Amino acid sequence: MHKNTLTVTYLTYEQGQSDFFLLQDGRQSAVIDISSGTRSILQRALSTLQDQGETEIDQYLLAAYHANTENTICRLLSSEIVRNIYLPQTETEEQIAIAAAITQAAEKNGTAVIYYEP
Repeated sequence: MHKNTLTVTYLTYEQGQSDFFLLQDGRQSAVIDISSGTRSILQRALSTLQDQGETEIDQYLLAAYHANTENTICRLLSSEIVRNIYLPQTETEEQIAIAAAITQAAEKNGTAVIYYEP
């Protein structure tokens, strides 16, 4: 019987202001993004995944919308294979606009979008 081991990696940058959880079980990977939305911070997290042999992201969960989120996530979706992205329900006009842009980029790149209640 083959046993899968769940590996959880916690990455923190900018004195705890930009954090990620990377989850891997040997078959799938997931990213939980509780960062400030900065592209350079996300690139470091992606480099860690690649160093661990991951070639795509199966699940990407965005915890919150920030000023940089739209640009960062849209670039992620156009440059990396992301199977599913989870977005928090929107509350403001700004969040609605960010979520719409991310959804459009996701659809263009074949990524499923799932909204969740935070």
